[in-house]
Amino acid sequence: MHGMDAQRIWEFITSGVETIRSNIIDHSIECQYQEKDTLMVATTQRSFKKLTHEHETRLHYNLKSNLHSKDTIQTIINSPYYFGGVSYGNTFSIKAFDYCRAMKQILQKLGVQIYEESPVIAISPQGIKTEAAQVFAQNIIVATDYQLPDLAAFSYDIYHVQTFLMASAPLPPEYAQMLFPERPMMGWDTDLIYHYFRMTEDNRLLLGGADLFATYSPYASGHNPRIFKQLSNYAHTYFPYLPLQWEYMWPGLIGITKDLFPLAGKDKDNPNIYYISGAAGLPWAAALGNYAIEALYDNNNQLDAIFDPYRRFLVPHAIQAVIGTRLAFALSNFGQVGSL
Repeated sequence: MHGMDAQRIWEFITSGVETIRSNIIDHSIECQYQEKDTLMVATTQRSFKKLTHEHETRLHYNLKSNLHSKDTIQTIINSPYYFGGVSYGNTFSIKAFDYCRAMKQILQKLGVQIYEESPVIAISPQGIKTEAAQVFAQNIIVATDYQLPDLAAFSYDIYHVQTFLMASAPLPPEYAQMLFPERPMMGWDTDLIYHYFRMTEDNRLLLGGADLFATYSPYASGHNPRIFKQLSNYAHTYFPYLPLQWEYMWPGLIGITKDLFPLAGKDKDNPNIYYISGAAGLPWAAALGNYAIEALYDNNNQLDAIFDPYRRFLVPHAIQAVIGTRLAFALSNFGQVGSL
C-alpha cells in the first residue's frame, strides 16, 4: 500500500472514532466513556522492530507517537515480558452495547423507523423483502457484518473470524493502578492472533484473544475450555500479581474480507443498492455509514478503489473453490498482515 493511501485510510478510520465521540458528547450518552491511550506491546524482539517502524511512520505523517524500549515499557505496563511498545492518545473505551442502544433510541426520537427481529430475505432494486412485508425505497444500503453471503451476495469474499473475551471479577482499585502505573490504557500485543486487554470502569480486567483453529472456525463456540486455558495462562504469565477470578467468557464472530479492508460500494448492476460488510469495529462502521451516504447522494468516490466490492484478492475464487473458504481466508489474511 502506498503511503498516501495509508494516510487516507488512517484519517478515514479516525473520522469514525470522532463520529462516535461526538455522538456520545452531544447526546450525553451513558456508555462508560473513558479517555484512554492505545498501547501496542511487542512479545518478541523482532516484533519490536516492526513497532519501531510503525512509530517512525506515524511521526513521518505528523501523528503523535511514543516509543517505549524494553528498559522503559514497565513504567507504562507492569510486566517484564514485553520487549517494548508504542503508544498514542486521542482514543477512548466505551461499553459498545450501551452506546448502540442509546443511538437506537436517539434515532427513533428523530423519526427513524427501526424494526428488530425482521430479517431481510431478499433484496431487489425496488426494495427489500422480509417474511412479513416489503419495503420500497429509492436507495438501499445493505449494512451487515458477516451475514452478507446469506443474501446470496459476495459469498466468496466475506467470511468471519472468531475472538473470545473474558471478564474478571472486580479487582481492588490498587491493582488497576499496578497494571498501568502511569495512566489507564487499552493494550494489545503483536502475536499473530493477538491478545487485547484493558480495565473497565468497575475494575474488571477484560482480556481477549483466540488461537488459529478457533479464529477460523465455521461456528461460534460458546464454551471453549482450550481458549479459556490459553487466555488464563496468558494473564498469569504476563500479569502474575493480579488476583484474577474469571466470571464471564463469550465468543464473537466478526465479519472480514480477505485483505482485511471492508467491502463497501454500489452493486455493479443496480447502482441504487450500496453494500457495506466486513467493517471490523465500530470506528470502521461509523465512518463507512457516513461514506455510503456521501457516495449515494454526493458521488464521493475517493476511496472506492480500496473498498471496491469487486476487487481482486490474493486467493482468487477458482482456487478458493478447491481449498475451501477457511483456508483461503487464513492464507489471505496472513499474507496481508505480513505485507503491512
